[in-house]
Amino acid sequence: MWKLRYVAIVLLLTNFSQVSLAAQATTATTDPADPMEKVLPEVKFDGVSLLDALDFLQDVSPGFSVVRKPSNDDAADSSRLTMHMKNVTVRQVLEAMQIEFPSVIIQPLGPGGTDASIYIVGSKAQPKPEQMILQVFRLGPAIQAMSERNAAKANDKPLDDILSLIQAALSQVPSQTPPTVQVHEATQTLIFKGNHEQLAAVQQAMAAVGPSDAEQAQDEQAALVQAHDYIERLRMQLAEEKAREQGQAATRSARDTNAQP
Repeated sequence: MWKLRYVAIVLLLTNFSQVSLAAQATTATTDPADPMEKVLPEVKFDGVSLLDALDFLQDVSPGFSVVRKPSNDDAADSSRLTMHMKNVTVRQVLEAMQIEFPSVIIQPLGPGGTDASIYIVGSKAQPKPEQMILQVFRLGPAIQAMSERNAAKANDKPLDDILSLIQAALSQVPSQTPPTVQVHEATQTLIFKGNHEQLAAVQQAMAAVGPSDAEQAQDEQAALVQAHDYIERLRMQLAEEKAREQGQAATRSARDTNAQP
């Protein structure tokens, strides 16, 4: 009889040990050592805020926590999440959130993301809109200078060459907003709109194709000579007209004197 009791006790202890091992295995599967690897049977968000979704992940995965990064323009507050996933880890849910909201920071805390169980959430810095500048350039001097330099060239098209150089210069300036370049042929002017760096590129291009300092000095000197000649001719015309008027007045006065009795 005591042998039967002994066998029964051994079997009971063996069954208890197996049950304990099974419970431990279930617990290990449900709550892994890394909270980021916890598998969620189903995750379903329907228009909930991103912060509420992150609070949910903290509730279902002990050990996972979120640190808020304050920002004046907090996209994390205004973002609404709609997502339906099955049999995914917490890490996979966070990766899906980051893809869904690229303007929101969702990354591990610490240098190089060393602390993977604590995530920092905030808004990425948005680039400020570029200040656009409008400026009008005179093309006449540049066209004339190009024509004089390429006088021996057949089928010379100085305007096309100038615009080609401007486009090449602008292509070297990276920018979020492309510039606007428009030619008004009736007045031979170029209308430009862009940022400071693009404007500087256009100014350099126009300076390169425009008349040189020596040519500008010659043009200014020629203009001064022409102005002086015009003023001198005008002065002479005025003097001639005045003399003619004085002569006519003297003739009339003499005629009136002779006509008196």
